[in-house]
Amino acid sequence: MPQKAATTVVLALKSVFKAATTVVLALKSVFKAATTVVLALKSAFKCRDYCGFDTEKCF
Repeated sequence: MPQKAATTVVLALKSVFKAATTVVLALKSVFKAATTVVLALKSAFKCRDYCGFDTEKCF
């Protein structure tokens, strides 16, 4: 009987760990997307500073 309980606990921990891994991966992709957006905004502002509001020159 204790062995069965231990197995149940191990399986529960495995599924918790799997869920945590999924959450971490999701957070990583969100962070990556946010970084991409920040970099795009930075380059857009750098372009504006360089060209003024004449964006035709930049793109």
